[in-house]
Amino acid sequence: MKKILTVALLLSANMGFSDTLFGVYAGVQAGFYNTSGDLQANNANYNQAFSSIDKNTQNSNSIFVAVEHGVPLLPNIKLRHTNFQLDSFVNLDLVCTLDFPNRCFPETSLDLSHTDLTLYYELLDNWVNLDLGISALYFGGNIDFNTGLDADINYSKIVPALYGRALFEMPITDLSTSLTINIGSSSHANISDIELALQYKLSLGFSIEAGIRQQNITLDRFIGTDLDLNATGVFVGLNFHF
Repeated sequence: MKKILTVALLLSANMGFSDTLFGVYAGVQAGFYNTSGDLQANNANYNQAFSSIDKNTQNSNSIFVAVEHGVPLLPNIKLRHTNFQLDSFVNLDLVCTLDFPNRCFPETSLDLSHTDLTLYYELLDNWVNLDLGISALYFGGNIDFNTGLDADINYSKIVPALYGRALFEMPITDLSTSLTINIGSSSHANISDIELALQYKLSLGFSIEAGIRQQNITLDRFIGTDLDLNATGVFVGLNFHF
């Protein structure tokens, strides 16, 4: 993974640079997701305890700011925070053994909020815009099993990722469409975040957008916990550029 990130960054640095002298981009999004997957704990307090995740219309929101410039070799920078929490998804295996709660947990709350720091180069900047770079996704949250045991898991994890964004402006209109991808991997974690959006340009630097976002988060043997989560849904947003 380190070699891939290094090669991608070197290619980005040599292919070209934006002609933007200076620009600031900011935006907010509200999302509505359906989630699926499973959570399994196997540590000092839980013996293969299992919970299935199946939640509809889960709310999420995100905010970002990006700064672009025309300084050669220096990458542009983007910071994005996504608030993503799952509350009280119920264990579908309702048969709990006598050693409950060490075999199952009836309710669980999961905080997968994360902050992305992205360094990227703008390779194309006309009716087709292309950005390539690398990201560091920081996950800092907790898993609350709500069993009465003092066995909740607090975690902190940084996942490196490849970043890409392509935007296509439709001629003779104020419409554009974009595809944004973050795909990363590290020890005990695999992350993918794919977003397809349609934007409409308003006046005074504002634009509105709507689209589809899919996130896959896998934690494998991470602090005695296995998590496989898929979140797919729609979002609306408001962006500003000056």
